[in-house]
Amino acid sequence: MKKCKRDFSNILLFTIGKTISLMGSSLYTFVIGLYILRVTNSGLSFATTLVLGSVPLILIGPLAGILSDRLDRKVLVISMDILNGVLLVLLYFISCKYNLKVWMIYVSTFMTTAIATVFNISIEAAKPNMVTEENLLRINSISKIIESISTILGPVLGGMLFYIIDMKIFILMNGISFIISAILEGFIDFRVYKKDEDSMEMNLINDIKTGFNHLIKSEALMSAFIKLLFINFSLGLSIFIPIPYVLTNIFKLDSKYFGIVQGFMPLGMIIGAILINRFEPTKGYGYMMKLSINGILIIIILSSVPVLPLNLIYKIKHILIYYSCIMLVLGLIISFIDIPLLLILQRHVVDKYRGRVMSLFITMVKIVSPISFIISGILIETLQPYKAILIGGFILMGFIFRHLR
Repeated sequence: MKKCKRDFSNILLFTIGKTISLMGSSLYTFVIGLYILRVTNSGLSFATTLVLGSVPLILIGPLAGILSDRLDRKVLVISMDILNGVLLVLLYFISCKYNLKVWMIYVSTFMTTAIATVFNISIEAAKPNMVTEENLLRINSISKIIESISTILGPVLGGMLFYIIDMKIFILMNGISFIISAILEGFIDFRVYKKDEDSMEMNLINDIKTGFNHLIKSEALMSAFIKLLFINFSLGLSIFIPIPYVLTNIFKLDSKYFGIVQGFMPLGMIIGAILINRFEPTKGYGYMMKLSINGILIIIILSSVPVLPLNLIYKIKHILIYYSCIMLVLGLIISFIDIPLLLILQRHVVDKYRGRVMSLFITMVKIVSPISFIISGILIETLQPYKAILIGGFILMGFIFRHLR
């Protein structure tokens, strides 16, 4: 009974704290992007901001995993939110004195993303220490729902705030929200399951090797890792770059309608996170993964249909409905892949190695995304968009025939 109350309290505090933190990050990313575009009127400057927002995950991910294994995760989680809050409050005072300059945004974006990387790895690795095993699926599903809601509401609220509130005030408010989140996290009990202590001294190279060896020795994790590499590469090549291009450049879809289509993917993730709570997803995960990969292949093929030379779908309202349905189903499939995989990582990786293994896993999977984005951009420029989409489909199809027969 005592553990049930503690679980409920931890889940509630986690939900409120993460909602504040993630919503703040989502709003900040969107509003900063709009500000950069307005000030510089440069797509390259906007792209630079996006790159600076993603590079720290690749560079700092392995170190974040080591820190979360070696240090107290509660201290790390709280201190990272406080650091982000203090950094943005300082940026507010500096911008008041010297005006907000583009280089300040670049530096602060890199730093806040680096801090958020340590925060995210630490709190994901700490979840099994926060709740009993029976509630681990529930807290993972809640986490996915919060992420998806932030993705949907971030651009909507960010667009409103951009025109209502001065940019400097917005930065100050965002900084304060991180500090509030840190205060709430201070009341979370991170010791429902006690963390195993690692008596060895910290050594960056050896710690990365230890995490990597732990990862490659697990046949289940390596199998999931290889599958996710192909999934991420194929989605980047066939969906995440071509579909925005097709909607905005070929069908000339209005920006608000394009936003609606994009919003259906996180909506699908929310539905998937709710549905997956109804059964034990780690039992037969291999079979679920096979179904999901085949589902993604079908989604890729279907996404090329409106741009085929046959002109099977050409009315704008039909295009809007068609791609909205595609993004909705894709979001649902991604939830059915991500949540059980996170559960497996949390349950079956020894506590003292969990942060390292999770950070290495996520970092190595994420590396293929920018590569696929660049290749997709080149293919779209040199070939017709439907060919770029189908190439990603053929790559995934080859993987299915080779490894999932």
